[in-house]
Amino acid sequence: MYIEFCEFWLHLQIYFYDIFFQKASSANIVNRSKKKYNHRTGSRPFSYIVEKMVEDGSKFLEVDTFEFA
Repeated sequence: MYIEFCEFWLHLQIYFYDIFFQKASSANIVNRSKKKYNHRTGSRPFSYIVEKMVEDGSKFLEVDTFEFA
């Protein structure tokens, strides 16, 4: 098992240092920085956030949803 893990780790190192991976990673960093809204809500499920907004009286305007998340 240890040998298999070492082989797997070696494969990952080779993959991450590959020039194609480096280019794709750089492109993804640039693309993520251009996003206007973050589509993640952290560790809290979106359904919990929606429930809380309903309790607080939100009518689910897009602005409210993005500001709360």
